[in-house]
Amino acid sequence: MEAINLLTGVRTNLADSILPLEIAGVAQARENARSAVEQLDDYILPRYRSLDAPLLAVVGGSTGAGKSTLVNALVGHPVTRAGAIRPTTRQPILLHHELDRAWLENDRILPGLRRITGTAVSRDQHIPAARVGATPDAALTDSIILLQDDAVPRGLAILDAPDVDSISDENRRLAGQLLSAADLWIFVTTANRYADAVPWKLLSEAAGRNITLAVVLDRVPAGLEDEIATDLRGMLLREGLGGAELFVVPEFDLDEMDMLPAKAVDPLKDWLGELAANAESRASIARQTLAGVLGQLADRSDVIAVAMGEQETSGSRLAQYADEAFEQAHEGILSSVQDGTLLRGEVLARW
Repeated sequence: MEAINLLTGVRTNLADSILPLEIAGVAQARENARSAVEQLDDYILPRYRSLDAPLLAVVGGSTGAGKSTLVNALVGHPVTRAGAIRPTTRQPILLHHELDRAWLENDRILPGLRRITGTAVSRDQHIPAARVGATPDAALTDSIILLQDDAVPRGLAILDAPDVDSISDENRRLAGQLLSAADLWIFVTTANRYADAVPWKLLSEAAGRNITLAVVLDRVPAGLEDEIATDLRGMLLREGLGGAELFVVPEFDLDEMDMLPAKAVDPLKDWLGELAANAESRASIARQTLAGVLGQLADRSDVIAVAMGEQETSGSRLAQYADEAFEQAHEGILSSVQDGTLLRGEVLARW
């Protein structure tokens, strides 16, 4: 309880932090304060209050990496809309087991996003792909679709996030918010884009948070799996992410439902299932991520404190300038009155 009270106090102080002066670095300080408050609300406080809640696994990655197709494959049928039009994922879709619904339907996590209950999709393989899956609404980017699917193991919730490099500013912001609320990341990239700058910026943040990370290397051409995977592992190691799990998904032709074959994601599915089945493993992952995020919060708070100190110094300097200008004007007026220069014409002559 003491820790909760301390964190609540930090949240209040950050929310009340006043940075009114447009001086160097203030924009970044304001963004740090905003994102720190958001992360306290979305992840730190709710996770601290309930370490036994289901793990939130956020599926993130670049445009066209195959995130939605991967999520569909994990549950064995279409639940998200995958397609050629970008951005595909406009609304986050949160898949959960029936018995975990109570943890997710309220505002315990991500309180700023409304909940919309999704409709279970048909498993009829004769329905065209265009008619199945949850269809996001571009106008509802402030909401999450809750979709019950018992193919998701109890103790784990899977969130399909928007593209981290989306052409939509709102989608990029939302993707960052969701990744900041995750207990673990499932980061999807492709054989021809795994070295792109935007994903690595986020992966570097993952290293700073010490978050549990699974990297899915998608659409790898036949015969090149070992070569590309070895190169990616080397890059992960250099970024301090040598402990990340790496899953290689070879290039497959999708079926008439735009589905990958089950064997393509079996290793990832088994890994997630093992995590979900072990309460001790879940708690360990939650504690590890929470500790990393708290470390980031401390660093961010220090930066904000420095910015507030600079604001106070600049404010004092401005007040001093105003006092000096007033004093000079006052002395000037007194001098002008005393020697008569304030007067003109005949009055000055008589003076």
